[in-house]
Amino acid sequence: MIDWKKLCEDSHRIVKDKGWLDKPRQVEGDIILMHSEISEALEDYRTHRSVTETYYEDKGGTKFPSLELAEKTSLSPNKKFKPCGIPIELADYVIRICQFSGSNGIDLPYAMHMYRHMAGNFTDFEKLCAKLHWCTSKAYEHFDETQISAGKADPNHVDEFYFARALNYLMDFCTHHKIDLKGAIECKQAYNEGREYRHGDKKI
Repeated sequence: MIDWKKLCEDSHRIVKDKGWLDKPRQVEGDIILMHSEISEALEDYRTHRSVTETYYEDKGGTKFPSLELAEKTSLSPNKKFKPCGIPIELADYVIRICQFSGSNGIDLPYAMHMYRHMAGNFTDFEKLCAKLHWCTSKAYEHFDETQISAGKADPNHVDEFYFARALNYLMDFCTHHKIDLKGAIECKQAYNEGREYRHGDKKI
């Protein structure tokens, strides 16, 4: 079982330690990044990768079916291998939501508790992606409408209950396809812990 409180705290801490909170972040940027993780999962799906497949990539872009094979055969001088694949991208989506919640004091664990029985039976990957995009947009729509009336942008006006719905749909999908979502999250969090400060120095 996923400990949502700990995941929110850990995701916030890692992002803070890596310098991504050194400057103020826009809510819009965080929402877009959530959408981007869904789209990255879709790109793996489009190239016929299984929804259960995890693979690893070295700095040179070479892909390996397992970490063991990557460590044995990669010619890259940098022996850090990025976990990739649909389970990892779905884990990234979860991590983005938890980081946003942890960084902005949003009570995602409470929302998850209240929506714990709201499984959506989204066993088809394309339908799942569409529903995750919808939930993410609805969460921001609430923020957008509220912040206009309030006259300021307040991250706490994002509707965490739409995030909870999305995460329940995602967990239902992972259960159906026997995807170890918790394991994928732990794998990607461990990789994130080892990344350099502001890795790639991206704008957001």
